[in-house]
Amino acid sequence: MIDLTRIKAMASSFKNNGLATYELELPGLGGMSPGQKLFHASSHQRRLMIAGNQIGKTRALCAEVWWHALGRHPYREVTEGPTLGWIMTADLKGGWANFSRKLKEIEPPGAVHQRCFYDDARGYTRGGSKIVELTNGSLIIGKSGSQEQMALTGATIDWLAIDELPKQGHFGEARSRVAVNSAPIFMGFTPIGRPALWLRDWVDGNPDDGTVAKEDWDLHRIKLSPENCPHRDPDSIRQQIAGYGPWEYAQRVDGAWEGISTDAWIEFSEDNVFDDPPENIEKLGLGWDHGERPGASVCYLVGWDGYRLWVLDEYVSQERTTPRGEAKYVKDMVESWGVSLHQIDEARGDSNSAGRLGLGFSVNELLERGFADCVGSSRPPFNIQVPWKGSGSVKARARMLSSACIEGRFMVHSRCKRLISALRHWRGESNGDLKHHFDAVGYIAECYLTESLDSSPYMII
Repeated sequence: MIDLTRIKAMASSFKNNGLATYELELPGLGGMSPGQKLFHASSHQRRLMIAGNQIGKTRALCAEVWWHALGRHPYREVTEGPTLGWIMTADLKGGWANFSRKLKEIEPPGAVHQRCFYDDARGYTRGGSKIVELTNGSLIIGKSGSQEQMALTGATIDWLAIDELPKQGHFGEARSRVAVNSAPIFMGFTPIGRPALWLRDWVDGNPDDGTVAKEDWDLHRIKLSPENCPHRDPDSIRQQIAGYGPWEYAQRVDGAWEGISTDAWIEFSEDNVFDDPPENIEKLGLGWDHGERPGASVCYLVGWDGYRLWVLDEYVSQERTTPRGEAKYVKDMVESWGVSLHQIDEARGDSNSAGRLGLGFSVNELLERGFADCVGSSRPPFNIQVPWKGSGSVKARARMLSSACIEGRFMVHSRCKRLISALRHWRGESNGDLKHHFDAVGYIAECYLTESLDSSPYMII
């Protein structure tokens, strides 16, 4: 007689076992993708998964961690438990918590010892340390790929997992910990954010000079595509791909070592050009990039309707002028649209010093004084704030503008000929006239577009 109660209990147990689901279920229903399966099925002692964003690299590493800690693997012979293994994250402070969340998602029921605790903020801990202790005695210990290198010395471990790219010295030190036992190493990362060519030369060789790899690794390159991401909606993947700039496409989508591109950085087209004045403008803004020589000082007037950003007009210096003189030109540009300086809601300008024009003052401060004179007041009608210019800010603004162009949320008036040319032809150069126009419009555009694009699938990174 069939015991339905036992069958239902087994089904419920399988449903609540994330690792079993990943191992046995079909792709798209929680099971591993074809690319992940090839990575797991490899018998090589050193495996590297190079892949685009959001294809399941970390989940694949988490499955390997559980299998090695449990002492069983669906595709290879592994050391029986208890084992000692390391998880090296790029930055232990935040990386351990992030990796722990993925581990927790597929944690097998009853695998973790009761002395071990988990919370989202700190990840797995035992006695306050970044350790996962299993009921079979295995230990999973978190290590940093960028902080104190001395913490990687002295141990002999049974396996090593590396999540994202460590520093070169940390990579070498961690590798020496598995050398005694010829223990397995499994690694996954997207080659962006840190220099990765040293790792390429070590595991894949240098194609530029024909140098062969220094060590034998089994490389699995998984492209970001609907076929390789059965757990995701295909439209979200296509939108994610469309949002990447050409400088990062090869790395984030194809998993290439380098992101080399000769294409323009902004996906700007004729569909982003308009002639008729927009309606229902809610806010107005001004964005500057300051320069001394003619053509290097640029200002853009933009309008925001709550959904689209409209670049209405441009001012480009034609001759050497002072900030006070420039303020008058910008006033005329603004008033040509039937609005006044008092209606400007946001203004952003580069942090240039005024030099001999105003010792101890910035160009923004002198512009504010010029606008105060224009309206006959001791106070300017608006303040000019300095934009964020930290590491990665240029690429972040380029990605933002490119995504907004694709979505039809960034529009440029046909009279803004310099900006149109810049958006069509700028290829990421750090200097030159095209960069001035990109900077000026990017500074003010991020005031409106950044918040509105936070939930967009184009902004996945």
